[in-house]
Amino acid sequence: MAMHKSNINTVEEAAHALRPIAGNQAYLLFALGVIGTGFLAIPVLAGSLSYMMAETFGWKGHSRSS
Repeated sequence: MAMHKSNINTVEEAAHALRPIAGNQAYLLFALGVIGTGFLAIPVLAGSLSYMMAETFGWKGHSRSS
């Protein structure tokens, strides 16, 4: 497999670059990757929002010690 350096500027070009590896399913593979990345971002965004809300309203956290 020959490796070529190229600039990828669009989503379509990124999906097309997967074609040598994934064949005709390259667009599906790329879409699943984008969706998976979105799912990974959900807990990060929820935690950030929670921290922002607590700081804004001066809420104190409760730590539970076992």
